[in-house]
Amino acid sequence: MRRPSFRSGGGGGAPLTGPVTKLAGDEVLVTRRDGAVFRYRVTGTSVVRWDASGIDPSAGGRNLVLVTCWPLDATFSGSLRYVVHAEEANSE
Repeated sequence: MRRPSFRSGGGGGAPLTGPVTKLAGDEVLVTRRDGAVFRYRVTGTSVVRWDASGIDPSAGGRNLVLVTCWPLDATFSGSLRYVVHAEEANSE
């Protein structure tokens, strides 16, 4: 995944891009450089246009958004994205 410009574990939404195959209910662990581990639970997925994701980095709560190309087996980038929404479950 690409290096994020956010600080995981802080408030708001944290978007990440790269290969994603998570489904509702799955767990996602994010480890920061300082070793802090944050646990997220997938709450839903959607397929959206690349320019209409609805991702709001300043949204309330502690959220994680994973984004990758759609379809998942695409060999080149198209106009659709698979978006995975997750909420922080707890941290270690």
